[in-house]
Amino acid sequence: MAISYIGRGSGSTTATIPAHVAGDLLLAFAHGVSSLPSLPSGWTNVVTYSGSARLQVGYRIATGPGTTSGTWTGSSSLVIAVYRGAAGVGVSASTGGIDVGSLPALSGLTAGSWVAGFGASNIGYPSSTPSGCTLRGSSDPALWDSNGTVASWPQKSFT
Repeated sequence: MAISYIGRGSGSTTATIPAHVAGDLLLAFAHGVSSLPSLPSGWTNVVTYSGSARLQVGYRIATGPGTTSGTWTGSSSLVIAVYRGAAGVGVSASTGGIDVGSLPALSGLTAGSWVAGFGASNIGYPSSTPSGCTLRGSSDPALWDSNGTVASWPQKSFT
């Protein structure tokens, strides 16, 4: 089955996850202004970053249509994206910046890979979309993805 983007939900410490079914990939990004958000039970850590921003990225495979976000304690903004046909998270990276952010380069992508990236700021919503990405929603944190398979992923900047 090809990978497809289904939708996203957002909130602060919890989020209502859009319609999903068993086997869907739930990808979460939590941004904390003053503390690192906690990873709720049932979620697998992808990336933790504690620099100019405090970020926690996690995923889980939905067990059915009632899978919940859990509570991301310490989060000031949370987004959870639903992808169908994805088996999990294969590679990940993180980076931080003050005025300009970036989706870091990734290596080790396999055939059929999609790339999803998040951007957040302590001072406001990112105002640009990285080249080659599709914006998925318009609230902080921003969510972009490749909207299709990619064989490589160079660094991509946003402001």
